[in-house]
Amino acid sequence: GLGIRANKDFALNGNLGVGVNDVNAKAGRRCNAASYLKVIGAYPGEQLSSVSSHPMGALHVWLCSRVTRILFDEGKRATGVELRLGPRATGEPCTGAELERRLGHQVVRFAPDGEAGSTVRLRVKREVILCAGAVDSPRLLLLSGVGPAEELSELGISPVADLPGVGANLKDHLHVPVCYRLPEGVKPHSHSNICEGTLFAKLEDQAVHNSDLQVHCGTLFFEPDGFSPLGEGFTLTPSLIHPRSMGRLRLVSADPDDKPVIEANYLQEQHDLETLVNGVKFVRELGEAMLSRLATSGSRGEEHFPGAKVASDAQIEEYVRKYAGSMYHPCCSARMGRDTDPYAVLDERLRVRGGLAALRVVDASVMPEIIGANTNATCIALGEKGADLIVQDHQDDVPAR
Repeated sequence: GLGIRANKDFALNGNLGVGVNDVNAKAGRRCNAASYLKVIGAYPGEQLSSVSSHPMGALHVWLCSRVTRILFDEGKRATGVELRLGPRATGEPCTGAELERRLGHQVVRFAPDGEAGSTVRLRVKREVILCAGAVDSPRLLLLSGVGPAEELSELGISPVADLPGVGANLKDHLHVPVCYRLPEGVKPHSHSNICEGTLFAKLEDQAVHNSDLQVHCGTLFFEPDGFSPLGEGFTLTPSLIHPRSMGRLRLVSADPDDKPVIEANYLQEQHDLETLVNGVKFVRELGEAMLSRLATSGSRGEEHFPGAKVASDAQIEEYVRKYAGSMYHPCCSARMGRDTDPYAVLDERLRVRGGLAALRVVDASVMPEIIGANTNATCIALGEKGADLIVQDHQDDVPAR
C-alpha cells in the first residue's frame, strides 16, 4: 500500500490521512451561509429585499444593487456608501424612493430615478463593513481612494489612505485533474457533493507544514479542461495548498463598471510547479491502487487523463501547466497584520489602517496567509469572529432592548 492512514475527523486528528469530507448539507441538499439570514428572518428569497424579524429591523438585505464606493468625511471617517440600484429580476428598475421608504433618513438621493435605476448614498450610524470577498472588497477600497496612492492618482482617484497592500498578496489554491473511467461507476454517499473524499499528504520531508498536498476525490469522470462531467468513473485532483506564488488585483480606471485586472501569477514560483508535478505522480499510484480494488470480473477501469502517453517529468509539467485550475479560494488581498508589516491593510480587529475610522473588512481577503485546506469553514469563522469584534467595540453605545 501507499501507507496512507484513515482519518475520520480532520479537525480532531490533524490534516494527514484520508477521510470523507464534512459538507454543509441537510436532507441531501447543500446549504450555504444564507442559513444565517434565514435564522433571523432576513432571507429575501425571490423578493427584492427583506428585513430581519428577530431582532426586528436589525438587518436589511437589498438585492439588485451594487456599491460603487465608500464615502469619507474630512476626518477620514467612513460615513456611508454610494449605491447603484439595478433592475429587478422582472426587468423593472429598482428606485431610490423604494429604498428611502425602507431606510428613511439613512438614504440621500444622489441621482434621479431613471431606466437604469437610482444612485443613492446610504449613511451609516457606526461603521461600514465590507464583506464582498477577496476580489470585490479590495476593488471597492481602491475605487474609494484606499490603496497604493501613486497608482490611484494615475487613474484620477484622489487617495484617501496610502495602503500598498490593498489588492496585493493575492493567493489561491490550484488543482490538476487526474481522471479515470470506470464502467460500473462509483456510488456516491447520501450527502454527496461529487467531491466526497479528501486526502492530505506530506510529499517533502522538509516541508514546514503538516501536509503539503491535498487530494480531492470526485465520483465522476471529468474532462480536465473545465471539469465537465463525461461519464462514470472518478477524478483525483492533487492540489497545491501552500502556494508561494502571489498575485495582485488592480483597477484599470476609476469607473466602477470596469472589471479589475487580476494578475494571479499562478506557478510563478518553481516550487509550486514541482509540488504539482510530484502530486500528479503520487496520485497516479493512488489511482492505480483504486482501479485494482474497484475492478470487477472482466472489467477494469483506466486512466484517461493525463493518460499513458504522459510519462516523463517534462510531459507531466506540460500537463500541469495546461490543466491546472483555480479551486476558487482567493484570499489575502487585504490582509491583516502587525504595525511593522508595510502590506498590512487591517489591524488585529479587522479595522482598515491608514488613519481611517469606522471601516472594516470581514471576508477571505483579510487572511494574512492562505490556509492549507478549503476556505469555506474559515470564512464562516471569520464572519463570526468579526461579528464578535464589532459587538465588543460598540457594546457601550447599543441601547438595551
